[in-house]
Amino acid sequence: MKDLPFFDINKIGSLLDFYPEGAYIVNQQFDIVCVNTVLEKEYGSPKARKCFEYFHGRQEPCPWCQNDKVFAGQTVRWEWASPKNGQTYDLVDLPLAKEDGSILKLEIFHNITAHKEAEKALQESQKRMSDIIFSMADWIWEVDERGVYTYSSHRSIDIMGWAPEEIIGKTPFDFMPPQEAKRIKVIFSEIMAHQAPIKDMENWNLRKDGQMVCLLTNGVPVLDNDGKLKGYRGVDKDITARKVMEESLRSSEERFAAIFDNINIGISVMDVNHRILKVNNHIGRLFGRDPVSFEGKLCFCEFENRRLVCPHCPGTVVMQQKKSTVQIETKGIKPDGSYFYANIWAVPTYDQKGVCSGFIELVQDVTERKQLEAELQKRLKEMETFYKASMGREERILELKKEVESLKKKLQK
Repeated sequence: MKDLPFFDINKIGSLLDFYPEGAYIVNQQFDIVCVNTVLEKEYGSPKARKCFEYFHGRQEPCPWCQNDKVFAGQTVRWEWASPKNGQTYDLVDLPLAKEDGSILKLEIFHNITAHKEAEKALQESQKRMSDIIFSMADWIWEVDERGVYTYSSHRSIDIMGWAPEEIIGKTPFDFMPPQEAKRIKVIFSEIMAHQAPIKDMENWNLRKDGQMVCLLTNGVPVLDNDGKLKGYRGVDKDITARKVMEESLRSSEERFAAIFDNINIGISVMDVNHRILKVNNHIGRLFGRDPVSFEGKLCFCEFENRRLVCPHCPGTVVMQQKKSTVQIETKGIKPDGSYFYANIWAVPTYDQKGVCSGFIELVQDVTERKQLEAELQKRLKEMETFYKASMGREERILELKKEVESLKKKLQK
């Protein structure tokens, strides 16, 4: 078995709670070491149960169990249909090595129920309907027999940063790094030669702003009446977040640091005294400062210009109440005195003895959303004022009409 990188169970456990689907860790005796919040909500607390009892209600190991392969150093991918909720999952089992030399298994869940149901519908529906169902996702596109884009939906702007008119006339390989383009060309040429569908083809691309984005490509061949290939019609789904999560779980500390500094969300790490241990580049950009300048300083001073711990601090809550995650919305202060609004998620961190050592905050800038909400409220108040003023004029006109009619009657007498 090849050497595996060591990992910190506390760091891994904290990261699993940010994974949007299920994930858990089990040892070679089938004891569950930890489950993330998604699985705990679905299946309840493991309470020292074995994995086969927790997930399957069995009293002995499952005959289909993949543990032997995983503990031998293999990464295993397989599908499982849960009898509890009727959902189908794509499972990835990874071996993890602790510092004491023991091996654990990390299993990552990805719900593919919708995908499986779509495949069944494709088999039962007509050709045109199957194309539509197959293509209903994020970025819909069409290429001709040369692989040149002839159509692109407007979702290309959100995913790639390129407008449809900038996409059309180019090939998918024009948006890939050279080595990735070389790799995908070989795969795509083989698919075209057999007029086969494109199924879950992962490929890395460069956005217009230079950031990398991972796409999951699915497509179907478009044939003329003679059965000749005219091109492909398909859809690309942005799976960058999922790939980043998978990579962070199995990469080295150096790779984790690269993700930490380049992810498009603010991350700050504090000790139990609210002293900043580290922030990523996104925090630096948010405050217009060098990330290193925050280290060793108090978070409430640097982020909100306070002398005491913020009364709404989510870090205090997760440390004192031992909650897994707390979310709040607050304001931050930039060096120029201007404010920005942010959503903040806090999770506790623990040392090797299981003692709380501080907390991690994830920061998402929502200033633009708050400004739009304020503008909306302003417009609603203007409408209300205008409406009241209009109603007042109408009532006065009716009163004047009555006075005029009364005067006319008096004149007639």
